[in-house]
Amino acid sequence: MRTGGARQRDAIVLDGMVLRSEAGFCQVMADDGKVTQVNIAKRAKKVGSREATTLVVIGDRVRVRVPSGKSSGVIESVLERRNELSRKAPGRDSLKDVLAANLDVVFLVQPLREPDMNPAQLDRLLAIAEQSEIPSVIILNKADLVPAGEAREMADLNRRIGYQ
Repeated sequence: MRTGGARQRDAIVLDGMVLRSEAGFCQVMADDGKVTQVNIAKRAKKVGSREATTLVVIGDRVRVRVPSGKSSGVIESVLERRNELSRKAPGRDSLKDVLAANLDVVFLVQPLREPDMNPAQLDRLLAIAEQSEIPSVIILNKADLVPAGEAREMADLNRRIGYQ
């Protein structure tokens, strides 16, 4: 990120990280911690061939232009991603659905009861994280609702196959 940003035609240009992305608007946090609401420049939407259902996701590093005297800005470009958590987009063979980008770790929370744990769902999520080369940590929730031995057994099973 650029501290303070650079001037460009009566605007400040800075790099930031997307904190939230919803309905065409994003919240981006700059190096100084300031959060700015932005939208995506039309020219950024047209660059290159589209591979994903959304151009900007939580965790993306972006370049933002904030016009002088304005409190909101425009995303000029999405910077290269270190990694991305994605899946095949429902009903669209050629596109992927990117859920988040530039992750250090994925925490997967699974209940042991109420509702019961869904091993198939956990396996699917672990496979998605593994494919993206993002380390995963499994958090077993509601352990107080099962016998102590059962919770410990489930935790040990996941440790034996290589997960925290």
